[in-house]
Amino acid sequence: MPTDQIIGIFQRITNNDGVHVYENTDIRTGRIEPKLVYHGQTFVQAEKIVGLSGLKRLFDHADNPGISKTPASIIQYENGRERYVALYFPVVLEVMEKSLIVPMLENLRKRSELNPLLNLPAFENGQSGVIDLRKLVRDTDEIIANDNIRTINMLRDGTHRSHTMNIAGTTMHAIMINGAIAIPTGVPILPNEMVVTSSKPARMEDRYLGFDQSSWMNYKDLGIDG
Repeated sequence: MPTDQIIGIFQRITNNDGVHVYENTDIRTGRIEPKLVYHGQTFVQAEKIVGLSGLKRLFDHADNPGISKTPASIIQYENGRERYVALYFPVVLEVMEKSLIVPMLENLRKRSELNPLLNLPAFENGQSGVIDLRKLVRDTDEIIANDNIRTINMLRDGTHRSHTMNIAGTTMHAIMINGAIAIPTGVPILPNEMVVTSSKPARMEDRYLGFDQSSWMNYKDLGIDG
């Protein structure tokens, strides 16, 4: 997919307040290591990770190289009876000014003082389902206080693909948005701190720590998410 088409689609995205948060941004594509990307959510679903095999089969039919290497694409596939056309976008990350994290951090700080541990139902792989909210507050405070850090890479879409590529130890193709005014869905969490679970948490505040409703983006309206 040509870069100008990618930019045109993303510049039409709005948040819940109707603001075009990517309107005056620098949107590029390239490759990045998943370990350098922070996530805004606390969990990954085992079922969705397994489901990525179906996406790989689609790529095989369409002669695409798979989830780690496929750029934004218009995918066409015919099985002799029917023809399918789909848009595929790689993971989307925002190169974000760290000051945008502060509202989520303050929300989480208040929560951690009342209840310092979050318990999620971990998948049966021996991984702990407990997240220490106080540690995340300390880690985020360190990011804010570090004068050598001006921006961080926050994933907006593609959590399960990014998590899978991190396990595989490979780089991944990404759409990188620099200069967005969107706030993150939650405080930054590294891949190894996320809980692999069989079902996502019921409460939005447990999925995205420090969650603010205004952070939600209308990706599905443009056929990007899912």
